[in-house]
Amino acid sequence: MSTTTTSWIIDTDAGMDDLLAIQCLSQPCILTTVGGVLSASHAADTLQKLFPSLDIAIGLDSPNENAVPDWLQQYRSNTVASLLPATQGLPQSPPFSNAWTMVRNHLLQSAEKSVNLLCLGPLTNVAHWFTQCGLSIKIRSIWIMGGNHPHHQQPEFNFHWDPRAAQTVLQMKHLTDKIYLVTACVSSREQLIPTDDAFAEFLERTQRDSEFFRRLLEHDGSGHFVSYDPVCAFASQHPEHVGSETIPLQVQVDGLLKRDSSGPGIRVARKISFQPYYFDWIYAQTTTKHSIQSPIV
Repeated sequence: MSTTTTSWIIDTDAGMDDLLAIQCLSQPCILTTVGGVLSASHAADTLQKLFPSLDIAIGLDSPNENAVPDWLQQYRSNTVASLLPATQGLPQSPPFSNAWTMVRNHLLQSAEKSVNLLCLGPLTNVAHWFTQCGLSIKIRSIWIMGGNHPHHQQPEFNFHWDPRAAQTVLQMKHLTDKIYLVTACVSSREQLIPTDDAFAEFLERTQRDSEFFRRLLEHDGSGHFVSYDPVCAFASQHPEHVGSETIPLQVQVDGLLKRDSSGPGIRVARKISFQPYYFDWIYAQTTTKHSIQSPIV
């Protein structure tokens, strides 16, 4: 009996937690960039230096790119210089493909329900892609890191940065049965760590054996980057560890998710079984000498 080969498209704004999530996903994948923590072009340049074997394409910036707050400007100016000291003197990044063109071509060549989408940044690209074409039949699953659980009244960055795109995606009837939402509430550091001593032991063991993890830790000694996006990547690879509930949701103008009976029913991660699986998974994926490749269709 033949089996369908699946592939992954990772849509990312190349934050620190995004980089760990990408490293931990060993399946063939395409990387597309979206404006968020970094601009789409800045993200593409960063990813090309860290993951040179992957196909990388530049996507869209959100409308907020015209009004980046001071704290984010400072983060952007510091991130690449401190994270990538070894890249000084390397050739300039080559021209990048257009994300929509690359994604569209990949979907056209793929079998039905064979492409998985991992969304680690604002949903600006995804809202554009699936209002432009009828290729959603090719999508198997859409894992989204973003939003808040309706019980919490604090907007999450990805949804806050482009709330209109988030609302557009969640309202698409041809996508709702494919969406799995991993909110900030279930993927925060507070949810992950049993004790400070256990977390410190994990950081010490992993940085000792993983150069990639060590470089991230040199930039952020708190290890906060193990939260959020890597959790969504873990959930996408191990859905058996995810307990979910279906909630009717609407995205407010500030990006806040609220329960609303008129909204579509979205599968939301209610609980993720982290211990002992999650930290063992990060350790294995960052220390194993696997080579991340682009899919061959």
